[in-house]
Amino acid sequence: MPYTQAPIRFAVQRREEDEEPDTIGEVAVDAQGRIELVSADPAFRAALEDIVQAMNAQESLRIMAPPPPGDDPSGISFRSIARDDPELTSYVAKYLEQKYDLYLDPA
Repeated sequence: MPYTQAPIRFAVQRREEDEEPDTIGEVAVDAQGRIELVSADPAFRAALEDIVQAMNAQESLRIMAPPPPGDDPSGISFRSIARDDPELTSYVAKYLEQKYDLYLDPA
């Protein structure tokens, strides 16, 4: 049975070292990890639209993860996250951080 939840809204932020977070838009993430761009700073609208389109086209998300037990702890490991994973929303946030250096903050 697929996991269901109402879409959750998040502010999309850029974070520069030693500076306050800069909110550049707002998205809603549904239970399948599909993202809707709710609003965007005009300077970032096109980039955010491209990111949303690219993420929504994927059947699963692939994120960096700690290596499995017994593997080299300094190695890089990846994990594929299915769209029906109950923790998908947190993985969407991790994916955006790892791939685009963007952060989701509950709106």
